[in-house]
Amino acid sequence: MYKWFKVALVLGIMVFGLGALAQEKVVLSFAYPTWFTDYPRFLNWYIPAFERYMEARGTPVEIEVMELPAPDDPYREATLLRLAAGTHADIFADDTFYIPADALAGYLLDLTPYVEKWPEWKFWVPAAKDAITFQGKVWGLNRDTDVRPMYYRKDIFELAGLPVPWQPTSWDDILEAARTIKAKRAEIAKALGVSDVIPVAFKAGILGGEATTMQGFYMLLLGAGGRLYDAASGKWVAKSSALLDTLKFYHKIYIEEKLSVEPEFWMAGAPVDKIHLYLSNVGQRPNEPALAMLVTWDGVWYDTANPEHERYIPEPPGRDAVLAYCKMPAKEPGAGIRGQDFVTISGGWGMVINAATEHPDIAFEFLKFVHSKGEMLASRIDVPGSIRLPARWDLTEDPVYQKLATPYDIFCATELVPLTTVRPGLTEYPKVSDLVQEATEKILLGEKPEAVLEWYAAELEATVGAENVIELP
Repeated sequence: MYKWFKVALVLGIMVFGLGALAQEKVVLSFAYPTWFTDYPRFLNWYIPAFERYMEARGTPVEIEVMELPAPDDPYREATLLRLAAGTHADIFADDTFYIPADALAGYLLDLTPYVEKWPEWKFWVPAAKDAITFQGKVWGLNRDTDVRPMYYRKDIFELAGLPVPWQPTSWDDILEAARTIKAKRAEIAKALGVSDVIPVAFKAGILGGEATTMQGFYMLLLGAGGRLYDAASGKWVAKSSALLDTLKFYHKIYIEEKLSVEPEFWMAGAPVDKIHLYLSNVGQRPNEPALAMLVTWDGVWYDTANPEHERYIPEPPGRDAVLAYCKMPAKEPGAGIRGQDFVTISGGWGMVINAATEHPDIAFEFLKFVHSKGEMLASRIDVPGSIRLPARWDLTEDPVYQKLATPYDIFCATELVPLTTVRPGLTEYPKVSDLVQEATEKILLGEKPEAVLEWYAAELEATVGAENVIELP
């Protein structure tokens, strides 16, 4: 009997290989932003569930979590250092803003052959696909997308005698509301128990980083009917009336009429964090001001109702009693990009695979698992708000999702997503974005819009090449 066992063992090794008898465990590393709402779900469910799933399929897998610094900028710095050193995770989250540069650097695995064979890829909405596509190739998968609404404080509006609900239809409507609030700022501040009331803010300056470009400048530029990159000519826009109108708006609220924070606010500390705290200040921080109007990303709505978040608006009065949202208007009706009355822009993060991974097929299995309709829906149930605007249209049409969706979810999905666009998926974009941030800082320092536009045009030409710029009406 022993003899026959030895023969069977040898035959098993010859036919199936040692792996069939004692499959060696595949180890994958994984990095994900620790400050994301669904990060605990990755630790407590996705990773162990996927390991069990692969074990049942006969391929034991262990996923090791690599924690990187928070928030965005430190995370990015650590990502670049590890990619350059060849020590980064097999699977990691990448801001879609950086996907073109990372793809060209050879850091990302081209997922096009994988998604082309995956029937579920057809369910991704066009804006979500655009965010993770560069040079016609797909470099990641995204669980959701985002948009930029305009938030306003109902309590401040009511104390100022402004209508609630409110939906501005032009930049003039925003300016008039800001002027009305400014005229009563002292009495409103006293009523709220805060140090001051700031009528309006649009993110600005170099310290604002990409938030300055995407959540401030770009929202105004789109509303003036412009873009930073002209797809028709394949060139970057050095001058246009839309660029000038955008710079003039910054000059008006920060310099001419002083309808916002002092310009120096954007030049020290962590201004983006602080401006959000001003938006959520209902008197719990009496030595700080409250902010009446701000354009920012859609996740702020959820932050202000989360008791564990620094932006939390405590009850009473609570978020719903004091904070509201609306669409960002074009400069005037019909003046926005594509002739729109209202505008927004989308970004978000994607999950990508390191080009240096030794196990690309298994890594993509993990992406498929995490981005499946069932798992994304389960995440929405388990972590409310974690899948705010699903990248999959079949999820938003699911009756379970629709039952869970809040009025805010529906507003973003039905009112803003159809209006949205994305940033240029070009490697030059980060450098152009830096120029935009510096241009707004020049406005903060008191330079005239016309002079700043001349500076921007010259710097843009030096950055991308004279042959790659165009001037538009």
